[in-house]
Amino acid sequence: MRVRFSEVKKGYSFEILRRCNSAPHNFAFETVVFPGTYKVSASGYTAGYSNLPTTPQVIYDSLTLTKPTSGVTLNVTTVPVSGVVTLNGKTPQFGQYCDKNSSSRYMRVRFSEVKKGYSFEVLRRCNSAPHNFAFETVVFPGTYRVSASGYTAGYSNLPTTPQVIYENLTLTKPTSGVTLNVTTVPVSGVVTLNGKTPQFGQYCDKNSSSRYMRVRFSEVKKGYSFEILRRCNSTPHNFSFETVVFPGTYKVTASGYTAGYSNLPTTPQIIYDNLTLTKPTSGVTLNVTTVSVAGVVTLNGKVPQFGQYCDKNSSSRYMRVRFSEVKKGYSFEILRRCNSAPHDFSFSTVVYPGVYQIRVSGYTSGYSNLPTTMQTIVDKLEIK
Repeated sequence: MRVRFSEVKKGYSFEILRRCNSAPHNFAFETVVFPGTYKVSASGYTAGYSNLPTTPQVIYDSLTLTKPTSGVTLNVTTVPVSGVVTLNGKTPQFGQYCDKNSSSRYMRVRFSEVKKGYSFEVLRRCNSAPHNFAFETVVFPGTYRVSASGYTAGYSNLPTTPQVIYENLTLTKPTSGVTLNVTTVPVSGVVTLNGKTPQFGQYCDKNSSSRYMRVRFSEVKKGYSFEILRRCNSTPHNFSFETVVFPGTYKVTASGYTAGYSNLPTTPQIIYDNLTLTKPTSGVTLNVTTVSVAGVVTLNGKVPQFGQYCDKNSSSRYMRVRFSEVKKGYSFEILRRCNSAPHDFSFSTVVYPGVYQIRVSGYTSGYSNLPTTMQTIVDKLEIK
């Protein structure tokens, strides 16, 4: 058992923790506090040691304690709530890994009280009984945001991203038969690079589990996020994607994942700022557009000098050029190494169309006479 007194003006805090072997073996408490006005909460401590909820409930918002006080009753009030989770109006399916011998979790339901911040979470395990998508718990009386989801991919076909089913569900009395219907829409398409099919890198063969492509859907109002990561050994071995998302309006980005596994830049590019997805959608093309940029770094109008340590056998870095897009936040960095070819102060890269701040520096002292502190060379350069 836990009881906490929190002084509302000066921030004093006093906590009483009762142990199973403490005397008397009951739910009484006693302590001393400083004179003041207190917020008082009560709860259990660890699940299974009493039937008190482990979430602290505020019993008093302002309890004045300026003299010895006894007989204080802290009455924790709860209401039971139960129901079932569905997926697009149907019973969800268990995944291949979720048999009745597994303790892994397959479903999560969360109740978040919108005014006082109480939170209750129901986690169902594969070996729990009954082996279904029902839930039951107790919450404190209040108004709740309620979300439902799967837990680990592969253990059910519920998305692992929590979906808000109710923004304001009032629970002040025992409530049963609550249906939390998770709604999804399928979306599929292909990623292209400047209107063409991207190319796999030399390291991305069908035996490798490394990732070569990333697509992300970020809901602009509720913050849901869905990410598709393609691996070299995934089927089909191409640049298509398919997933399910919640109905909504999405910012959509596409990129490579690790340099060398495809020729897609690893910086995510925003393809859509507002893509509405409320029904099954196929044939979505995410075209990553790039422009080439190249040049040379000088020092006071002259060619910089290599340091004594920067010979062509060294992999140490001697120069850095950074392009930072001022509106969308894209960042591209070129790092030149002593053993890179050509062995000079030129640079070349690809960036996304936009307006860029460009900064330049050396990298490690002693490898060139460029200062290692970055200097802004251009505040705004439009590249398109």
